[in-house]
Amino acid sequence: MTKVLFESDVVSKITINRPEKHNALDAETAMLITKYVKKASSDGRCRCIIITGAGDKAFCAGADVSHIAKLKTGKEAKEFFDMLYKMRKEITDSPKVVIAAINGYCLGGGNELAMACDLRIASTDSIFGQPEARLGIVPGGGATYALQGIVGISRAKEMILTGKSISAGKALRIGLVNSLCDKKDLMKNALELCESIVLCGPNAVALAKSAMNNEAKADYRYERRAFVDSVISKEGRKGLQVFLERSKTKSGKKK
Repeated sequence: MTKVLFESDVVSKITINRPEKHNALDAETAMLITKYVKKASSDGRCRCIIITGAGDKAFCAGADVSHIAKLKTGKEAKEFFDMLYKMRKEITDSPKVVIAAINGYCLGGGNELAMACDLRIASTDSIFGQPEARLGIVPGGGATYALQGIVGISRAKEMILTGKSISAGKALRIGLVNSLCDKKDLMKNALELCESIVLCGPNAVALAKSAMNNEAKADYRYERRAFVDSVISKEGRKGLQVFLERSKTKSGKKK
């Protein structure tokens, strides 16, 4: 099964297609998102890019824990971090407006993917969070600097240091998302937002986005070091394994 679907047009659509994994990000999925954002960004017809998740349960429930658990060395952890960073950079550097259409769980790396986008529309049943600390690791997709830029440092610390999830309503109140709608109207609302953007001058939009992003640039090196150190630590190894074992038990009970 193709892990990421791509539709090219005036509004290009990228769909993370791993519903059985709650659209979690492994290396291949991150590489494909990067590839398709780059392709849409170089397409003269394209004005906006929508990123969403397949199914009705999750936009993206985070980085694939089974994939992170296999990162045994600092080198492997750095490579995965750099892959996520490249994906994020491709989105933020794109001259197109990138919109996250969030349908359900938006956690960890999924929330970081959404924050890399310029605008975020979510269904009213969506859940947001940065639960990495509960697994004994540090966010590795931009949350330590991007989240505070969006919701403020106090809110960002609360989300990252407690690992608690928040509702779509709270996400709207603190500015993490731009708007909410019923799940059935999500893509309709995203396309309506794109229509407003298409009415604007493409060069003006690209230049304005670039100017705002350059003003908000942060140093990712501290997060990279913290992510790598936590993933290969005893605490991190244990937390990841506990999560995987708990997931297997839940899966067995469902059967």
